[in-house]
Amino acid sequence: MMMMFMMMIMIMMMIMIMIIMIIIMIMMMMMMMIIMIMMMIMIMIMIIMIMIMIIIIIIIIIIIIIIIIIIIIIIIIIIIIITTTTIIIIIITTTTTTKSLSPPPSSSSLSSSSPSPLPPQ
Repeated sequence: MMMMFMMMIMIMMMIMIMIIMIIIMIMMMMMMMIIMIMMMIMIMIMIIMIMIMIIIIIIIIIIIIIIIIIIIIIIIIIIIIITTTTIIIIIITTTTTTKSLSPPPSSSSLSSSSPSPLPPQ
């Protein structure tokens, strides 16, 4: 009888130990799951941060490219303006030289008309 009681106590103790072990295992698993979830969340946050950084870098590169394009366009416009002004200046100088060339006939006509007023003088 005593032996049976001892056996029962032993079995009960074993069951209790098993239950405690199972509970500890479940707790450990839960902790592991929580840690894994936290790690996943951290990894996701890191990925999101990296994506945001990449997007910011891309935006900065695009802005720099746009600025460079604008500068190039401005330089091209300035060059075009300079060339047009030089062409206009050249045209003006050629017209003035033709005008200054054209006056000699008029001056010669003046000189021809000048002898006529000379006799009365």
